[in-house]
Amino acid sequence: MRTVKNYVGIILCACVIIFIYKTFDISLFSNILSAFIPLIVGAILAYFLQPLVYKFEMFLDSFQNKKLIKYSHTISSILVFVVFVLIIVVLMIAIIPALVNYIVNIADNLTLYIKNFEKTLEAYLGSNLASEVIIKIDEMVVKYVNSIEAIDPIATLGTIFKAGSTIITAVLGLIFTPYVLIEAKKLVSIFDRLCSLFMSKEKIELIHDYAVRSHQIFGQFIYGKFLDSLI
Repeated sequence: MRTVKNYVGIILCACVIIFIYKTFDISLFSNILSAFIPLIVGAILAYFLQPLVYKFEMFLDSFQNKKLIKYSHTISSILVFVVFVLIIVVLMIAIIPALVNYIVNIADNLTLYIKNFEKTLEAYLGSNLASEVIIKIDEMVVKYVNSIEAIDPIATLGTIFKAGSTIITAVLGLIFTPYVLIEAKKLVSIFDRLCSLFMSKEKIELIHDYAVRSHQIFGQFIYGKFLDSLI
């Protein structure tokens, strides 16, 4: 049974975090965090790809070739990442033209859709009430169009820059992914060394145990949902 002493370290860490949160400017930490977002994105992608890397690594190790075994993790990481990128590219090539055609089709048949919508309203609401609803919808559309025309160009430029920043973050995350996959074991050892500065070996092993259990539970849930969605 655990005593209060086992949780002293956690309580102290929580107190330090609360003190930092209440004392220092949060925007500074948000800026620091935003600088690490590409690495975080790469780590998340690497987390989901890691099981495939281990599977392929075990397959390469089964050949009992010393040179192959030595570089099996690196080869597996690169191949899995390349396949992942190719899947994304193929999906984009397949989805983007279909999406463009869909938008063009809507634009070409917009008048027909509006007439059918008006007929449906008249059939269910009657001609008088349907006319009132259509007038209100027209007013809402006019207000929306006017609000778009009144948008400040500087604000629009800021939105474009934010979208570009998001794309750059995603690309950098992809760039970091193979590094995290290849250096996963080394990163874990670095984490253990940092933790050993203020934690005992038993507590570090306890963290590993909780991490493995969380990975098993979370991993089963995610891959189960993925398989369900695929079906």
